[in-house]
Amino acid sequence: MEFSFIAFYTFYNFRKFKKNFYIPLLAGLLFESSLAVLQVLNQGSLNGIFYFLGERFFTPETPNIANASISGQLILRPYGTFSHPNVLAAYIVFSTIFVLPALRMRKKKTNTLILLSFVLSEAALVLTLSRASLILYSVLIPLVSFLLIKNKKLLKEGIFIFITSLVPLLTIFIFYNQRILELFGESLSKRIDLIKAAFFMISDNPLFGVGIGNFLPEVIKYYRPLVFFDIFFLTSGFFDHYYLTLIQGQLLFALITAIVWSKVDLLS
Repeated sequence: MEFSFIAFYTFYNFRKFKKNFYIPLLAGLLFESSLAVLQVLNQGSLNGIFYFLGERFFTPETPNIANASISGQLILRPYGTFSHPNVLAAYIVFSTIFVLPALRMRKKKTNTLILLSFVLSEAALVLTLSRASLILYSVLIPLVSFLLIKNKKLLKEGIFIFITSLVPLLTIFIFYNQRILELFGESLSKRIDLIKAAFFMISDNPLFGVGIGNFLPEVIKYYRPLVFFDIFFLTSGFFDHYYLTLIQGQLLFALITAIVWSKVDLLS
């Protein structure tokens, strides 16, 4: 429901946001990245005022918390204010993509903040150990840097971003190669099974979907027999394929509503 309100508000105020849309993204990127780095250093949540800003309490011993084994040492992956490190990583990747083009505005103080957020967010991204996001980042950010390099006035910034964007990929291959190998193990097969189940649900419910929030009870009908808790763990907030959950929840009904809405706005 909250996403609906955000969509309505943004739709009707988009022109006001167009020039300064990067400001809240930049602020959020700085906040989440700083919080993520501090959570790793603290090996747990910071609590205090951060609890009221969305951080949940957790320690390395919290049940089902995301830890990673690096050289035999258990390390807590950062959450920021999100439900899982993978979601935090996705937020960092896409926020960075939207923030970097603001360098073209050539505002000295703003550009300094953008480059600071870029370095800080990259450090936070590496610490999340989200394999898919790290690989995606190392593909998309160099593309953004090439677009910046085309502008001769941003040549230095573009080259800096390009070189720095390779660090996450090199880091994960050098230090976290075991996690890369795990990507092709049992975890991947479970994800593929769940994705298949989601597409079966889409084909059986092409118009209205199964309804928002009904993925968990419905997936049992399509997914191969598993311990119920295992299904819950993979399809709740700990599972990072939110886009499929959203798609099968609304489907064509949401698409048709959006098209009608846009046509009405154009005619008015």
